[in-house]
Amino acid sequence: MKKILFFTLIYTSLFSERYEIFLEYQFIQGCAENGNEKNVQQCICMLSEIEKVTSQAEMIEFSIKAASGQIASDQLNTKIMEAAMKCTSTNK
Repeated sequence: MKKILFFTLIYTSLFSERYEIFLEYQFIQGCAENGNEKNVQQCICMLSEIEKVTSQAEMIEFSIKAASGQIASDQLNTKIMEAAMKCTSTNK
């Protein structure tokens, strides 16, 4: 799992739109729970799509609210979910 996350971080840092590597690492680690390659690839796709439509500050806000059981604004939720669905609907 650690090797997969390491290579994932290298990949995302090379092709990342905006987020700092720590935030990317936290996203991938939380997203790819069981660490199989298909999940990691889908999480990389989701992160890439989310980074295209949200700022790092918006993603941090979303993460903090989600971790505390709160809901971010409808607009932010919609942006993130629509971006993530691009990867799940195409089975990348």
